Amino acid sequence: MMTRRLEWHTVIWLYLIVMISADYQCVCNYSKYGVPVYQNTTRTSVSLGIVDVDVCKQYLYTTSEQSTAFYAIMFRHQIGFVMDIYITKQNCQGTPPVKDIDDIGQNRTIIIKTVETVQTNTTGTQYTTTSNELYNFTSVSQGHVELCPNRIQHLAKLSGELLAQLGQNCYEVVQTAVSWSHAEANCKRNRGHLVHITNQQEQDFINNFLVKNHSRAVWLGLHDRNQEESFEWTAGNTVTYTNWKPRRKDDIYHDSEDCVFMTPSTGQWDDVQCGGDDSLSELFHAYICQYATIDASVSGGNIYSCPYKLHQQVERERGILVQHDHSCYELVADTKVAWQNAEDLCHSRGGHLAYISNLQEQAFIQRFLNRYSPSHAVWIGLTDHNSEGHFQWTSGAPVHFTNWIPGHMSNNASSSQENCVAFIPYKGGKWDEIPCESTHHSIFSGTSSSGEIHPLLCQYRISSGPSLIG
Repeated sequence: MMTRRLEWHTVIWLYLIVMISADYQCVCNYSKYGVPVYQNTTRTSVSLGIVDVDVCKQYLYTTSEQSTAFYAIMFRHQIGFVMDIYITKQNCQGTPPVKDIDDIGQNRTIIIKTVETVQTNTTGTQYTTTSNELYNFTSVSQGHVELCPNRIQHLAKLSGELLAQLGQNCYEVVQTAVSWSHAEANCKRNRGHLVHITNQQEQDFINNFLVKNHSRAVWLGLHDRNQEESFEWTAGNTVTYTNWKPRRKDDIYHDSEDCVFMTPSTGQWDDVQCGGDDSLSELFHAYICQYATIDASVSGGNIYSCPYKLHQQVERERGILVQHDHSCYELVADTKVAWQNAEDLCHSRGGHLAYISNLQEQAFIQRFLNRYSPSHAVWIGLTDHNSEGHFQWTSGAPVHFTNWIPGHMSNNASSSQENCVAFIPYKGGKWDEIPCESTHHSIFSGTSSSGEIHPLLCQYRISSGPSLIG
């Protein structure tokens, strides 16, 4: 059993690499075999590659996982971990290998989180391990990235990824090298896909952005895994443009090369083996995720004026956060609950189900839900539970504005059972009164013994008004 302590210690370093002749701490492989480099401090994590025999890498810090110690090292422009029993720590002369550090840059902020983890072994004895998690906090952007989904803006800023916008597309360059399938899964997890390139303009834009900011190959969303030489984009778009490397089919292993990457130095595409968790590191690449932009009229506002704890909650729930006027709104589209459960959830975080006070707010929410919940009614905080026909907002705000669907009082045979209100995007943003009685089971159960269940829209008041953070 393993429990993670709540205390997180954060140290901010100004990581300045000074390229002068001097000694530096390093780890060297003097064994007979190559030493694997892992993405995390477990041997089951993704392999980043191999430290070859008689090769040294820059040492950063030591961490441990149960009884095994790992050294954190600079490896191919990122942080990797090697087991201490296979490698020797010492001082090296000169400067760290340029191929490992030249993309780290100067004057970048590095955040190191020291995490204590309490675990229990097979005999019931508890022990504590300590690990350090390091994050690069510098990001690069191009174009109108404020039109990118708020979640992607936040993640890119947090992890120091590259973000660009062209037309109706946002592109996130994720610099961690993984297999093709892993890359596509990560993009889908954030409601996108590996990049699909449909014309010369997009090709030139993406390649120029990579040449300027990222010098290594990247996965594209193109593959022929289903039928040899019948290429498809993972996003489902028709293949209307390609930029193949000459003589790509001459490789003797061509029939097993099903996934496509692009090399920034030439901008040309080539198909290679897709890789996997146990594959050689040569089959791992950085990748580009592509997301649709948010229409300017429904952009998320200044979400950095929303409380940090709310950002954390949205991240855990995979919700969608926007800011408008003096409020932050969280849509939890993947969780369908009864109305009272929805209000309880919003209230537990310091908010309420959404309360709409004017036509401008109604229009903003309608555009927002048309994009992120176009086919599902969403709970808002209006109810006549206390007195039939006398509606109140759960927030206590006065009811100055309504947007009822025609005949809402007679849509059910027993209107007295219709005590709660839902916002219906697919009916022009109209509101309807529907049954909402519920049992008191878990709000994440997804079922209710009576009444309807829907996604929820929480609203949180920004007490001081929108700030100018970010």
